[in-house]
Amino acid sequence: MFKALFWLGSPLLVCTLMSLLAKGLKSEGYLVLQGTWKWALIYYLVVGLITRAKKNIPKVNLSAIIGAILSIWAVILINAWGLKLVPASLVQSDIALYPWTYDALKRYLFGWQAVFVLAGAVVFHVIGLHRRPAEKEAVSADKRSLDREEILEAALDKLDQMIGLEEVKAEIKGFMNQLVGLAKLAKVAVVSKPTLHMIFSGPPGTGKTEVARIMADILYGLGFLETNTLIECDRSQIIGKYVGHTEEKMNGLIEHAMGGVLFIDEAYTLSKEGNDFGQEAVDILLKAMEDKRDRFMVILAGYQADMNALLEMNEGFKSRIPYHLKFRDYGPNELADLAEMMLNLQGYETVRATEILREVIWTKHRRGEISGNGRWVRHLVDRILKEHAISIASDDREAGVITSEDIRKAAGMNRSRYETENEQLKKEALLQLDQLIGLDNIKSEIKDFLSFVEAEKEREASGISSQKMSMHMAFTGPPGTGKTTVARILGKLLKAAGMLSTGQFIEADRSQIIGKFVGHTEDNMKKLLDQADGGVLFIDEAYSLVKEGNDFGSEAIAVLIKAMEDRRDNLVVILAGYENEMKELMRSNSGIPSRIPFTFRFPSYSASEMSQIVRSILAEHQLELSLHASHVLDNLLISIRTFNGNARWGRDFVGKIRMAQVRRIKQSGMAVSQEITEQDIIEAIAKTG
Repeated sequence: MFKALFWLGSPLLVCTLMSLLAKGLKSEGYLVLQGTWKWALIYYLVVGLITRAKKNIPKVNLSAIIGAILSIWAVILINAWGLKLVPASLVQSDIALYPWTYDALKRYLFGWQAVFVLAGAVVFHVIGLHRRPAEKEAVSADKRSLDREEILEAALDKLDQMIGLEEVKAEIKGFMNQLVGLAKLAKVAVVSKPTLHMIFSGPPGTGKTEVARIMADILYGLGFLETNTLIECDRSQIIGKYVGHTEEKMNGLIEHAMGGVLFIDEAYTLSKEGNDFGQEAVDILLKAMEDKRDRFMVILAGYQADMNALLEMNEGFKSRIPYHLKFRDYGPNELADLAEMMLNLQGYETVRATEILREVIWTKHRRGEISGNGRWVRHLVDRILKEHAISIASDDREAGVITSEDIRKAAGMNRSRYETENEQLKKEALLQLDQLIGLDNIKSEIKDFLSFVEAEKEREASGISSQKMSMHMAFTGPPGTGKTTVARILGKLLKAAGMLSTGQFIEADRSQIIGKFVGHTEDNMKKLLDQADGGVLFIDEAYSLVKEGNDFGSEAIAVLIKAMEDRRDNLVVILAGYENEMKELMRSNSGIPSRIPFTFRFPSYSASEMSQIVRSILAEHQLELSLHASHVLDNLLISIRTFNGNARWGRDFVGKIRMAQVRRIKQSGMAVSQEITEQDIIEAIAKTG
């Protein structure tokens, strides 16, 4: 309607303005143009030319110009034929001679000839100076729709190409499906516009900001946001220095983000304790998130624990933010993929260095030297490029081809030094394993396991295997059969193999885990897991955690199972105990056996092995058996056959031998001696029972 009035009314308006101008210049006889048709035609041509550069006013085209000329020409012909289409009183010489004087124009505009000028405008409008308004709006809508579809498609491609973040990707696509469903429902029912606000929680460098940009594009592409603008800020851009300054800054950011997304990084810092204006910013933000929830989206980002605390401290955020995306740390393979992608995007060839890149990142990861995820990778890539530039400046090496040496130098990993350290540690640990008395089957199985681990590490480094390897174990067998000792050695071997960052050994049992009140057990277990991270957590008599009763054993098992899954790439949990009881433990909770791929069965010691154990312990105390005592010991041990407690029995037995020796020496008045006699052995056996 407005456009029709514009096209029909503008000629009259312009003619009136021109006549007023003529009157103002006191030029009643001033001839601007001869003939109304000329002026009308000039008007349409000028407007047509102007509108070529105007997006909201239609463009001129040839058919429209012809239509205008023909319609106004019709006015001339009709007048030339002398048809009386206007009242005789208006046909005066002053009109004919001076058509642009004010008086003549005034009478002319209200005459019937004006009808023909308007007719020209109508034809001009209808024939095609521009498309019909409805048609044009439809085309514009189609163009906007096409733009949105292209942006949506590009955003989804970008999301799919991001390294890792599989859980986040799945949640975003589920969120999209929900929005698409709501849009369909809105066509057949009354549906309120959804609140879009979100929390992104997780460690730094995990892609939160990039995903926020993608979310802006997705929601714009789906039609739930007016723009795909992302306004990124943090505390420093929000909190002011004086009363009213914070309000001004916060409102400015909100207004700037209106129609799009406001992304606040480290949002929990707004609720810092103190006398600053953080709470003022929070109050303003909460009000906008409620009052304008259908006009923009707010994403609050930060560490998971801090964001959880923010929600607990402020119910306003919890009630206004329906969606929470959790970002986890990148795994070593994902970090390696990310580094390789960054190098390739900059035009560098990495084919020759892919394996060493993964090896370096896995080693760094297991040593606990990676912090910052994607940011750490960017710094590593920068160092790699620096080393590459230095190397090609001094050598005849090919520019743009990254080598293993570039990567090792960038990571600060001198090959010979680290390999020597690991080889030495492995050598020492294997020597300790071989020196253990008995356990021949266990030794063989541990070495086979180590070979398997090293092969799997090579598969991971080469990218053949993308699955995290679980190394958790069960050690079954009676007490005193070397389970704890083997576990200690295993930690060293896995560190030497680069599968654990520290190889440290943490030992615990039920008494150190089960608490006395709600939450105590969970805290105890988490502390032990944190202490053991990078090494081995050995839980002796693990079956005792699920004793019947109302204690908190099941709570401990739940925390343990979760950690065995989440930390399996840098933690080994070994559950130990009697074989039958350990089988019961496995049956009691299906989550345990599914996370323990390796079981080692420790047998009781034979009489021969117990004889070696006793001799070994005596040697530790610088004591030695006489020849006759040695024969007596072997014969007596054969007759006993079973040793309750195994190595512990042997240590207790040596204690009794030493007591017998002391009594014998004291009673005889002899000098202190290192020799153990037949009498000492027999007396010790008698007291053992």
